[in-house]
Amino acid sequence: MSTAAPRDGRSPQDRVRFFGLLAGGIGFAVMLPQVLTADLPVGRRVVGVAALVLLVASAIATYRRRRPLPLDVLFVPVLTVLVGANLANSMATMSIYLDVVFSLALYGSHRRALALTVLMIAAIPASIGLHPVAFGHAVSWHGPEALGNLPQMALISVIVRVLVTALQAQEAAARRVALLAGTGQAFLGTRELPALHAQLHDAAAALCAFTPGLAVALAERTPTSARLLTTAGAVATDLGPGVPAEVLQRLAGLAGDDPRPPAGQPDPLTALAPGVRHWRAAALSGGGADVERFLLVGSPAPVRDGELVAFRTLVDQFTLAEASCASHARLSHRASHDELTGLPTRALFLERTIDAVDASVATGTGRASVLNIDLDDFKQVNDRHGHAGGDELLVEIGARMVQVCGPGSVVARFGGDEFAVLLPAALPLPEVHALAQALCARLVEPVHLSTAVVTVGASIGVASWQPPLTAHDLVRCADIAMYSAKARGKNRVEVFEAGRHGDIARHRLMEDHLASAVERGEVVVTYRPAVDLTTGRCVAVEAVPQWDHPTLGPLAAEEFLPLADRSGRLLAIGAHVLRTACADLAGWRTLPGAGEVRLAVDVTARQLTDPAFADLVLGAAGAAGVPLDALVLELVDAHDVEADTAHRQLRELAGRGVRVCVEGFTGGLDIGGALRSFPVHEVKVDGAAVLDPGARAGSGTVLQLATAVSAVLGLPLVAQDVDTPAQAELLRAAGVAAAQGRWVAPAMPRAALAGWLARPAGAVRAVPAG
Repeated sequence: MSTAAPRDGRSPQDRVRFFGLLAGGIGFAVMLPQVLTADLPVGRRVVGVAALVLLVASAIATYRRRRPLPLDVLFVPVLTVLVGANLANSMATMSIYLDVVFSLALYGSHRRALALTVLMIAAIPASIGLHPVAFGHAVSWHGPEALGNLPQMALISVIVRVLVTALQAQEAAARRVALLAGTGQAFLGTRELPALHAQLHDAAAALCAFTPGLAVALAERTPTSARLLTTAGAVATDLGPGVPAEVLQRLAGLAGDDPRPPAGQPDPLTALAPGVRHWRAAALSGGGADVERFLLVGSPAPVRDGELVAFRTLVDQFTLAEASCASHARLSHRASHDELTGLPTRALFLERTIDAVDASVATGTGRASVLNIDLDDFKQVNDRHGHAGGDELLVEIGARMVQVCGPGSVVARFGGDEFAVLLPAALPLPEVHALAQALCARLVEPVHLSTAVVTVGASIGVASWQPPLTAHDLVRCADIAMYSAKARGKNRVEVFEAGRHGDIARHRLMEDHLASAVERGEVVVTYRPAVDLTTGRCVAVEAVPQWDHPTLGPLAAEEFLPLADRSGRLLAIGAHVLRTACADLAGWRTLPGAGEVRLAVDVTARQLTDPAFADLVLGAAGAAGVPLDALVLELVDAHDVEADTAHRQLRELAGRGVRVCVEGFTGGLDIGGALRSFPVHEVKVDGAAVLDPGARAGSGTVLQLATAVSAVLGLPLVAQDVDTPAQAELLRAAGVAAAQGRWVAPAMPRAALAGWLARPAGAVRAVPAG
């Protein structure tokens, strides 16, 4: 049987009640002419009409209230007698009975319905008996007919009540299904156990409300204790959370094979709900190992199967949601706590720090403090004793931190061998510093591993909150102080001071903003031209990235590219520079006299190990329409280019026409080693270094060695950082082919370089030969 609500929102019982009201109303309307046409004084007819109107009004009010009017069991039969006694046909009183049954007997309890039926049946002969008195003369007596119809009248009442009972059961089932569906969804959306228990209680109370007098309890027993998880309905409100042993024994019997109470003794369940006579129970699963749960449902009348099933379904939903909560709690703990040490992670630590800083801001008192701890020489432990030994050490270090810092502190592991501690805001600054020193001393004590005894130190940075620092600022300041401690000799405590740690603070600020600098359009490309030392003609432009930091201003490549390399952002920045420079070169090569200009781009060993690097170069050149022989890849760390992937990609690109330049020759670079691994087309030297008389390699100067190697290998030399005409003359005389530096032009943006390329001939004069 479907329990879905009709499309108009009415339940089947509502529909039956409406049609009952309609049928009764029609019946009452049919009675009205008989009252109005009766041969009675006007006063008697008024009484009959008034009684009839009151019957109609009570029927309408009962339908709208969905429950009987107070004392209607008494006044409805009286009104029936008043109407029936004033009808022209006394037998029509039976029609009034049917109208009342259809419109009023569909509400209330069985007791009320029985009382109303008995009194209404009594009203029929009473009204017929009063009929002659009302009319003041003898009329035909229909007593035998009326009495003969009384059983049929009673049967009709019984049929109506059976129909009402069936509809009530169906409606209650539909409401239970709807409630359980909504509760199940609410359960699964709840992640906290206290909220889940509150929802269980509310849902149980709502189910009890569908059946007045119902009582329900959910009990839980473990080997050491017993408790009531929830109670609802008619259960006594003064019960404590504990459950007496005799009640649990009775519950177990109800749920098992012994449903009877102890012989000759009061039922222990009476203490739960004094007005309940009938009980049913069920043993349930859930709650964990060694946990028994019992569902108890009671009622003044026998408990129906549907009621027990509804509560059992509710508890099953609760058990499922309880397991989901526990699983979510485990996953949440795993996500917010380090798996090895059990300490909070960086994310949770930052949440707690935000709360502490917000509290300091709100109260204006207290200064939350953060310690950043990095272990010294931890890598040596890993190298000597393996990761298992390193893990043992980290666990012991975490335990020592918790022990030293004490309750109220938050000790976290940020990752690797880096830890952090959030100290209570109420701790005075001298005590913060003393605790940091004590922690440093405790951590340096030997640690007994399974296979050895090891000793490590700790560099600790301390920072205390002060306006207008944010939580992120506070953590960063402690981090900066820790780096300072490590730089000043390790195994020490350093307190953050803005004046003393400014350079490190700048470095950390750069690191925080670098991740999205390309996406924000802050990384721009400038260009440094190189000219032929003989002709003065521009032969190449070197792409030089610059970071226009929103707060620090323009940052040179030398300042932020090493940071990008360490933080893993170099690949993204390099790709951006290559694509931008190729597009710009395509425009410059259309200028007069610039058709042969090449583009030089710095490349590191890390970039070359990216398997997609060759495709990146080919794609950037192809998209811009730049010939591959116009590209020069300058290897800034050729001695680190060892991976097979790097060698393969360099050979592939060189085979397509891309030129490879080895940068940084000062006499120590093994050009021969590079040539054995990948093609080299030119060599770049540092002009200042090769011209330094003290920079010697073997018996000659670096410049002499560089030019000798260039001559033997047939590789042109390019000098950078050439600042004066005198330097340019020395380089040209030694055989250097091209130069760049302040003597030529500083690095400039795209638009300025376009103007520089269009300069009059001789703006950069060639060095005269001889």
